[in-house]
Amino acid sequence: MANTNIKNKQIEYLEGSKENIDFKVFDYDGTYLQTETQNVAKKCPEKIIPKGKDLVKLLDKPLKRVNIKTNLNRLSIQNENAHFLHSSLNDRFILATPGSGLINQIQTDATENVKALSGNRYFVSTNLDQSGTNLATISLNQEHNKIKQRKKLTVVFNYYIATTDSTDQFFLNLKASLDESYSSSSELKHYNFEEQKWENFPSSSSDQSVKENQTSTVNAWGKISVDIEPYSSSSVDSDVFMTISINKIRRVGLGTGGFSKLFIDNFYIAESYELEGDKIVSTREQITNNGNYTAEYDHDDLILSNEADDTDFFIGKIEGDFKRERDSVGKKLEQCISAEMINDSRNYLTRYEGTFRDNALFADDPISLYNKIHLDFGNNVYQDFQSCYLDTLKFKVKSAEAVISMHVANQDCDTGTTYVTQFE
Repeated sequence: MANTNIKNKQIEYLEGSKENIDFKVFDYDGTYLQTETQNVAKKCPEKIIPKGKDLVKLLDKPLKRVNIKTNLNRLSIQNENAHFLHSSLNDRFILATPGSGLINQIQTDATENVKALSGNRYFVSTNLDQSGTNLATISLNQEHNKIKQRKKLTVVFNYYIATTDSTDQFFLNLKASLDESYSSSSELKHYNFEEQKWENFPSSSSDQSVKENQTSTVNAWGKISVDIEPYSSSSVDSDVFMTISINKIRRVGLGTGGFSKLFIDNFYIAESYELEGDKIVSTREQITNNGNYTAEYDHDDLILSNEADDTDFFIGKIEGDFKRERDSVGKKLEQCISAEMINDSRNYLTRYEGTFRDNALFADDPISLYNKIHLDFGNNVYQDFQSCYLDTLKFKVKSAEAVISMHVANQDCDTGTTYVTQFE
């Protein structure tokens, strides 16, 4: 009787086209401004009208298991402003002084035909090496580039070589050096790329070992990735100060050819970690007593994880614990999300798909993904006892129609499940 009363009260509420939700409003700096209450209800067919006679009701099989899989990045970026987006952090790079009439500078892409890969800023150089001098054009500043000892490193950057000759080939060479204490005028060690080890710094920076990278990728973005073996000191155990340089670009065969500009973006050095697996997988499974179910859902290729919040190198970690209204203790996001997915699919899940026209499409309240749709054709025809959550929404501009997929959530208490997180 109690459940019947709840459903009756719920239908009364929905028949009034009211479903209010409180939204917390923040500004662009993340500062809380206020709480706004909005009515997210859309009644079908009163407010949103099925079109084309393609509205269908589907029943998905109950789920036995839900797997939430996050890809773990083995690289932990160490230097700041790798994408050149923060002009106040340009001192993280050392730019060589170019010759007369040439440029070596960090700038926006507003005046260029080449668009930046990340944001709207990159490093641009017209400084072409025509003599093989092995000199840097841009370097990660040692002062702001502290690296742990005994960690394998990976240096990565994207490049775009603008040239009028599509047959041109170029050398983009790297070199690496370090000091155990910061010094603006000297280096202790340099990396021998051929023998893959750290050695005493030569008498001149032009004699440093280089990693030679030859490329024929021109007039398009390319990528270079170079591994560097760990450094281990016999005298200090603290972090070391490292310089990574990209040398002046050099054309194969020397000469200028059709070269006009070199663009560099996403220039970083990262510590490389050995992991137990490539993914962190959170699995929630219905207990056997619930039923002999077999369906399984994989939520793949995520880049963020709350379960990985104690992994100090993982850039996609989300810190903290979270609670639903029904929870008494904090939980990880994967725990909450997988519980809701299993709850909705504990039995056959009702879904709807179809094309609709929103009566408020050109008013102040057009349909959005946060809206909920209540299918109510009258209790003598067809009436859901609760509204649907929208899963997908595709708006057709020309016909002013919305193609929607939605489902009816289960509002009962949590069904019995087990939950485990592991590496794969």
